Parts: sequence; C-alpha cells; structure tokens
Amino acid sequence: MERRTVKHNPSHDGEASRVVQARWLVMFVAAVVIWGSVGLFVRAISLPSGCIALARGVIGVAFLSLVFGLRFWWIRRRGGDHGCIGCDGGPGSNDGGPGPNGGGQEQDSPVATRAAFGKQSTIAPGELGIMIVTGIAIGINWVLLFESYRHTTVAVATLCYYFAPILVILASPFVLKERLAPFKVVCVLVALVGVILVSGVVDFGAAGAGGAAAAGGAAGAGVFAGSGALGVGFGLGAAVFYAANMLMNKMTPHSDALAKTIVQLGSAALTMIPYLLITNGFAGLDVSTGDIAPLLILGVVHTGVAYLLYFAAIRALPAQTIAVLSYLDPATAIVLSAVFLAEPLTAAGMIGAVLILGSAMACELKK
Repeated sequence: MERRTVKHNPSHDGEASRVVQARWLVMFVAAVVIWGSVGLFVRAISLPSGCIALARGVIGVAFLSLVFGLRFWWIRRRGGDHGCIGCDGGPGSNDGGPGPNGGGQEQDSPVATRAAFGKQSTIAPGELGIMIVTGIAIGINWVLLFESYRHTTVAVATLCYYFAPILVILASPFVLKERLAPFKVVCVLVALVGVILVSGVVDFGAAGAGGAAAAGGAAGAGVFAGSGALGVGFGLGAAVFYAANMLMNKMTPHSDALAKTIVQLGSAALTMIPYLLITNGFAGLDVSTGDIAPLLILGVVHTGVAYLLYFAAIRALPAQTIAVLSYLDPATAIVLSAVFLAEPLTAAGMIGAVLILGSAMACELKK
C-alpha cells in the first residue's frame, strides 16, 4: 500500500495567523464602537453620573456571572470542554505562554481563536492581584472622568482623557518591551489632532466670522480657554488610569477573559461605593421607570459584552495598535451624537472624524 506524505506549507500558518489577528481586531473594534454609543444611553438616564457608573458595574457583573453559570452548566453537561468558546492556559492548549506581542499563543493557530472567553473561567496563578488593581484603576478612572466633567467642559475633559493612548505608546517600549514604531507614533498624533477637531475646543468658525480681531482673541484664549485647571487635571488623571488599565491587562495573558472581566468590573464597582459615600452621591436617589431600560442596556451591552470583548482581544494585540484603535471611540461618539441627538457636526468635526478613522486604518494596513 502506497504511503503518502503530506508536506507542511508554512504559508498556511501565516495565513491562519492573519485570520486570527483579524478576529481579535474585530472584537476590539466592536468593543470601542459600542463604547462610542454610551452617551446616547446616558442622556436617557436621570441619575447622577456616579450612580450610573455604579449601576453599570453591578449590572455588568451580574450579567457576566449569569454567563459564567450557564457556561459552567454547559461544560458539565457535555462532560468536559467540548465546544468551548475559549481554551486558555491549560496543558496542551494554544495559549500556554506569552506571544510576541505580549499576549498568548492564540494568534498562532485558528483553533486558538476560540480562546476568547476561556474554557473553565480560570485565573492564572499570580494574575489575580493584577486584575484587582486593574479593576480599581477602572473605578478611579470613572471617578476622575466624572469629576473632570463637573469642573470643565465635556469637550476639554474628553480631549484630556484621550491622551491615554499617547501614554500607552510612550510607555509600551519600557513596560511591555514593544518596539516603538515611528509610523504608529505619527498615526496617534494625527488621531489626536482629529480628537481636538471633533471635540470643538478650537472654534475655527468664530475666527473666520469675526475677522482678524476674533482670530487673535481666540488664539490668545488658547485651547483650554474658560476651562478650570482642576478639571483639566482630573481629565489627565483619568487618562493616566485608562492607560494603566490598557497596560496592566497585557500582563494577564493566561487568565480566562470572562473571569478576568468579572473580577475587574466587580473591583471597579466596589471602588465607586466609597466615592459615592464621600460625595453624598446616594442622596435623593430615585430610579424612574424610564431609567430601567437604558440602565440595563448600559450594564449588559456597554459594560458586560463590551468589556468582555475588550479584555479578550487586548491581550492578543500590540499595545500600540490598541492605542491607535482606541480613537475610534470618540469618532463613533461624535458621529452618533450628530445623527441621533441632532448635535451639530461642524466641518472641523467631520475632518477630525476622517483623521481619526484614517489614522486607525493606516496604522493597521501598514505592518
């Protein structure tokens, strides 16, 4: 009987790796686009921002705990890990160690694309503490961002907050040992210009309408004209903790993403409780029937689902790629607010959105 030898084709491995990487990118982009629509639902909720943050954390954890229980039941019913959505960190798995981008080995095999949500919801030894600290960073990030909104305009607070990707780009060579790619630095700077334009903190229309005197006055006022220095400080502080969240999540590549999400959102929700107690945020708390539906959507979709996608994808993508693609969040927010909330989208805003989206795509097309 003739024995046939099947030759291994290395090109197939490269193609499979690109397919896997594309899936992680789709998951991450889905998460940030979902977050870009948060404002639409927050506008429909009458509660204070701190209470909304606490509610989204609690509802998100409750939803993910339900998913955890259903998956555990399904695994037990099947008598093992057959049909699992994720297969992290176990013996013989494809996620047994750090990959070249700081994530697991799931990038290297199509089979490992199932490693998005973990097979047994396990937490790798030594990573629980990092998850708790990261969850606290998420909570502090929420608190500082809300305080920034109180002390300055939303536009300036958002602009300060999106210095976080710049911080990730600059820190990734030291923290994650990633090579600092000059092209990605340019992409981030272009995207930052886009954020400035869509935020509206620079009013080109006023300068054009008012002539040289108005232009000179606008130039003299500066980008942060009329905004409190305290609000700017809170916004930059939120950016620091957002950047810390992105970097620390790269340090937990072997833990199941579902368990990781539950731990981190739970820690973030617990962080909100002392903040609300100190600021008397629970005073006069009244949840109307109109608040229930948007709160549930905010907690389940924008928190549970989005963070699960985010934490699953973030470990498999380079930190610099994550930093650039994060700018899709404000781009989505500005477009959705113009479409659904009838908020004006100026010519500068449209140019800014193009810069944000274009830099994100260029960053990924040029490898």
